[in-house]
Amino acid sequence: MSRYWVGGTGNWTDATNHWATSSGGTPDVGNLPTSSDDVIIDSSSGFASGGIITLNNGSEGEALCHDFTSTSGHSYNIEHATEDPSEKETINISGSMSLESGVTFDPLEWIKLSFTSDSQETVDAGGANLPDMEFVSGINGTGEFTFTSNINSHNVYFETATINVGEYDLTSEDIETGSEAGGVINMGSGTWTSERFHFTSDNTVNKEQSTILINGPDETYWGSFTGGGLGYQFNKITVGTVGFCSFDGIFTTNILEFLAPNSGKKYMLMEDVHITVDNFIAVGQNNKELIFASGDSLGCIWDCSIDTAGSGYEEGDTVIVSSGNADALIYIDAVDGSGGVTEFSINFSGSGYSVSDSVSISGGSGSGFKIDILEVSEDSPDLFSISSAAGVHQCDYLILYDSYATGGAKWYAGSNSVDRTNNAGWIFEDAPVAESCALPLFLI
Repeated sequence: MSRYWVGGTGNWTDATNHWATSSGGTPDVGNLPTSSDDVIIDSSSGFASGGIITLNNGSEGEALCHDFTSTSGHSYNIEHATEDPSEKETINISGSMSLESGVTFDPLEWIKLSFTSDSQETVDAGGANLPDMEFVSGINGTGEFTFTSNINSHNVYFETATINVGEYDLTSEDIETGSEAGGVINMGSGTWTSERFHFTSDNTVNKEQSTILINGPDETYWGSFTGGGLGYQFNKITVGTVGFCSFDGIFTTNILEFLAPNSGKKYMLMEDVHITVDNFIAVGQNNKELIFASGDSLGCIWDCSIDTAGSGYEEGDTVIVSSGNADALIYIDAVDGSGGVTEFSINFSGSGYSVSDSVSISGGSGSGFKIDILEVSEDSPDLFSISSAAGVHQCDYLILYDSYATGGAKWYAGSNSVDRTNNAGWIFEDAPVAESCALPLFLI
């Protein structure tokens, strides 16, 4: 059966005034959509001058439907009923979805589209920005969802279903695969853009011709990439507009590319990483170096506390501890009324530090912030490894810690790179012209 929204602004659960069995028809209390009913919002739904559908599921039941279709030709909102983000409102879709650009979900982070099916379904955003999305097979484990448009979503979670992305792009703040076995991710030929990727070890990931782009709004953002522990294969991974990026996992990629920062340095934290590549592209610039370090460098800061709060700082500031061999980076999580630091977290733990009091900090919006270093690593670090079977990899303007470059390839860090400590397999000079020209695939 089909259920048509009528009457403009109202609550999803108010079937008496808003759900009819025909376009522009008469609503009735018995017409509230179920998981077997197709929901349709069309030109007769009452949104010619805009309006709001309020999801009030938390107090009056769930929002259910089979197919969810919006073809109104108008602009309207689908909104959360309360201002409590702990009560996320969910539209449970057991079929396909086709939307239009005039649909606005508000706020994105408080609403979820939950897809559950054992059939072949399609997902078309129609140009709308989407809230959280999750994709799960039904009880038979045979659900398959095929994207038929670009998807721009707040967060995306793939569980046990088969996902076909095809030629389309997927953009989200977080992209994660589930921990239950059975999911198949066919990545397609488009670009997957996110600040954070998390591929678990329980799914099948088919790289196809896709590009993974680790990207944030600006270089104050922290990116991350977890590649799983089963040796997943990816096509291309690019680290773009983030100031910091952590990697972990065992995986292979045809291309691993690190774009030079627009300003300052770009930090890569390589924790328990074993990466196999065909083409490694990492070229910084003068005073815009790319820094690679393991998560457990000797003398890295494990614990510290506020010595002096300072003033004039802003939440989101990144400040620098520069008294060790490698700068440590601190993210300011909260400040008081005068901009004094009240909460912080360590983004990059550096190396070469010792326990000490009243260590000065630089950077950020304020001044006067100092920390006490309470604990540092005293153990030799595990090296992170980057392997390539053949070729010549020419890099430059790198700062390297605790890195092992291996395989049959030759790894030229470049004449402007710095060998900080505990590196192996790197040649800290430029590749000879003859070697570079012989293998153009690996030129930068």
